[in-house]
Amino acid sequence: VSTLSAQKNFDEILQACVELKKLSKSFLLTVVAPPNKYEQKIQGEGLSANIIFKKEVPQAALSKLVADSDALILYSDYETFGCVIVEANACGVPVITDRWPGLSSFFVPEEEILIVDSARDVMRCLTELDEERRRSIAEAARRRVLRNHTAERRARELEGYYWEAASE
Repeated sequence: VSTLSAQKNFDEILQACVELKKLSKSFLLTVVAPPNKYEQKIQGEGLSANIIFKKEVPQAALSKLVADSDALILYSDYETFGCVIVEANACGVPVITDRWPGLSSFFVPEEEILIVDSARDVMRCLTELDEERRRSIAEAARRRVLRNHTAERRARELEGYYWEAASE
């Protein structure tokens, strides 16, 4: 789910897909965004059967699309706390993301979230992550999200901050 703007680093994800294809790995990458400039590159790399674009997906269908995925890749040049991470984790889907400040205050790296530094790392996660470990990471992240990142919990925290500020 992306605008595919430059900071989203889709070129690196495409490079990981090229490497997967070279290894004769079977995969399907679903991108919720218009294909824009990438359509020709994907065709040129022979990845048309491996990468599909969905321009618009209603929210109810989007949660099913995420829940049916093996992983969510969020590999941006920079990112704030992406809500899509929590949404994927709530669906029981492990997340592969790059390093960003504060990440370890939300999730335990390598236990609840997979951290990558390059397209090669993305490919490694996709090819070397066995089903048991994938499920373990997904379940740990889901427990964390349902415990710490619910709307009710955020509302209580906000209310606490309000009362703290009001008492000063």
